[in-house]
Amino acid sequence: MNKKAFTLIELLVVIAIIGVLAAILMPVFGKAREGARRAICVNNLRQHGIAWYMYLDEHNDCFPMLNFGSFISGLPADIQCSDITFGGKAGGPGSAYESYTADMRPLNRYLDVDNTSSAEIFHCPDDTKEYQSTGKTVFGFFGNSYLCNGRMLGFGSAPNYKQRPLSTITSPQSKVFLEMCFPYMNPGHSGKGRDEPNTPVMVLFVDGHVKGPHKWDGEIDTTATGDYPEKPVYWYPNTTGN
Repeated sequence: MNKKAFTLIELLVVIAIIGVLAAILMPVFGKAREGARRAICVNNLRQHGIAWYMYLDEHNDCFPMLNFGSFISGLPADIQCSDITFGGKAGGPGSAYESYTADMRPLNRYLDVDNTSSAEIFHCPDDTKEYQSTGKTVFGFFGNSYLCNGRMLGFGSAPNYKQRPLSTITSPQSKVFLEMCFPYMNPGHSGKGRDEPNTPVMVLFVDGHVKGPHKWDGEIDTTATGDYPEKPVYWYPNTTGN
């Protein structure tokens, strides 16, 4: 009795078809994965935006003051931070950010992050590669995958900074970023390395909306803040920065 079986040609045709389908579908799957990672990052930033405004509501509409990564003794922890220690967990062992534990990072209290709970809301899902030969990701090294606009925190004259009032932000809706993915993160949302120019990142603007990917060194404004704006977009009773 004759047995039906694939011929070599039929088998090769099937393999070829599978190969073509894989070649077609792999980019689709890759884009879907990237879309999912980006959605998580966007959600993280939106939650951060809510936390920033909760912070402002409890601190006379003033941001924390810049401390250049060195904690200022004698001042409450919740009114000072650097551009990386506004939230997240303690940095990796041996880094300058190891001493910044979760309870010293101002936004954490509004996002239920402490020294015993997860800080994943400050971990960008694209933050997976080693950062500058540290043996750690950006999140592992700094305890945070995101970067705050240092000009938001550096209000007044260094080193005697004050807390910046929200009323001094001149273009909150479109130009001035409040927070973004760490720009030297490898690969970042573009899949590029950290040394690539114009690496696209997701951006949280001062008015609370999230958009991107933006080219961090070409499409967003880090300078549209002023100490004495002629016509503030917002006005609040406490605008002295004290």
